[in-house]
Amino acid sequence: MSEKSNQDDFGEDIDFSKYISDFEENLHSKFNKNKFTKILLRKIFLNAYMISILLGIIYSLTGLPFPTLLNNILESLSGAVFPLALISLGLFAAEKKIIDCSWKQLIIYYFMRMIFSPAVALLVAFILGIKGEEGQILVITFCLPLALMSYILSTQYNLSPGIYSTQIIIQNFLMIPSFFLWFAILRSIPFFS
Repeated sequence: MSEKSNQDDFGEDIDFSKYISDFEENLHSKFNKNKFTKILLRKIFLNAYMISILLGIIYSLTGLPFPTLLNNILESLSGAVFPLALISLGLFAAEKKIIDCSWKQLIIYYFMRMIFSPAVALLVAFILGIKGEEGQILVITFCLPLALMSYILSTQYNLSPGIYSTQIIIQNFLMIPSFFLWFAILRSIPFFS
């Protein structure tokens, strides 16, 4: 059974399932483990997303003003990219079944994304002393769905597109009760008042 191979931003084929299965089969072989690690690290650090993040951090550390022309071009592109990504996301979800994974996987994902993740953000807010509206925003942000990023990673690396399509659809529906639950919890805690 051959899986569809994707290409990263540099035109190289990516099929992490092949690397992972090779790694698991030859776990005790030092050569294959080192080869797998080198390939994986190269794919992570030579990814266009990582390079752009690093370039942005380096540029922000220089303190140079951002060129107006480049800023205008990027603002125009950002206005067009998000609607196109949503159309692509809709087409991705339309070709999959509504529930294309097991109920156990769905419940575990819902718990991790909508309950555990905001609970960790709540703990971080307490530890760092982030009070009031800022703390509420921090916790609520961790409750919001990440459908677009899940879609991008799922399609780019061909990692369980059925699970992600189910999560994208269900997560958007279940986000509403989770949002109101966390909002009520935050309103009842004096730390965030």
